[in-house]
Amino acid sequence: MSRSFLFAKEIDSEIQQAASDHVAVLAALDYSREERHDRSTADMFAALIQSYWRDLSLAERRVIARVLAPRSDVPRVLITLFLSDHYTVANAIIDASPLIDEPDYYRIAETRVMPMLRVLARRTLPTDLVPVLARLRDTSTALALALNRGILPDAETLACLLDTAGNSKHVARALALRDDLPMHALMHLFPELDSSERLRVIDQVERETLVSVDANSGRSPVGLLTENQRASFIDIAKRAGRSAFVDQLADQVPVGRRYFDAMLQKDTGEIQVILLAGLGFSATEATTLFIIIGAEDALSYEEVKTLTELFERVQRRIAGRFLAVWSGKRTETDLTRADSLQERGDTRRAGSLHLGSAQKAPQAGALKVRRPKSGREG
Repeated sequence: MSRSFLFAKEIDSEIQQAASDHVAVLAALDYSREERHDRSTADMFAALIQSYWRDLSLAERRVIARVLAPRSDVPRVLITLFLSDHYTVANAIIDASPLIDEPDYYRIAETRVMPMLRVLARRTLPTDLVPVLARLRDTSTALALALNRGILPDAETLACLLDTAGNSKHVARALALRDDLPMHALMHLFPELDSSERLRVIDQVERETLVSVDANSGRSPVGLLTENQRASFIDIAKRAGRSAFVDQLADQVPVGRRYFDAMLQKDTGEIQVILLAGLGFSATEATTLFIIIGAEDALSYEEVKTLTELFERVQRRIAGRFLAVWSGKRTETDLTRADSLQERGDTRRAGSLHLGSAQKAPQAGALKVRRPKSGREG
């Protein structure tokens, strides 16, 4: 039997490198060359692969799995064999096979083998499995879920993904590109986004018709600073620099520390704009702070001017919506319900929604999978 086909264009480099004279590998490659096989041929092929499986090296088993993974005429017994093997063999099937189904998904989840779960997260999964994977708070798994347009994150999944995104810009940016992400989630991701992405979020917030109660009352959800307080903070910035200013502000304003920490990094002017506008600084005061804070990053006159223009564009009610999320006092659902109540004149209940504390994201724990009953045993 000729081995020249091993170097054909349709065989990728990994398969070429693991090329083998073993009869099982050659049979698998031959099997893959035909468009489709009848049941009898498929069964004989499965019997051959099973008889040699224990004699094959890991590289050879991986080649066989990768060659057969995209096919729809692979006998079920081989799919089960591949999924029970080393994760690099199983992942070829998890990633590409059209033959694995929900019972397989649950069995894979129960293995708790992280490399397999990371690949499983790319599939269109049962709705109850998605939060199970999200609760792992594993960066690679979260990234796969964030990129997976075949799933619709529920509230628990989204909370876990946002928590993971706080430590991974890749996850944050993948989430930000989703069309189904609620506005409060985009606001939450703000520090992890780059400048152009933050401006896009600001644009989206401005276009939203939803307006919080704070927009009508003119009050920030975390409280406006007095003139004396603002002057004091500016003086701290002048005398002690950016770090001291940020530390003092973070100590006195009930907004998540990560948003203040972001101000210590370069190219985070949009975060400065939101915080200063939401706390009641005037355009003149904000410009002064942009100059002081930006001095450490050698901010140019044009860059300061751009920040001042953005500050003037971001109305206080828009900044207030960001601070409502950043302070953990509201989600988009809270804003919607509060506005609806206010329109009906129920200001007491609307106010209680605004003062409610945010729910904490569930903590990572043991992976628990509830499998639905299935008539098929594998």
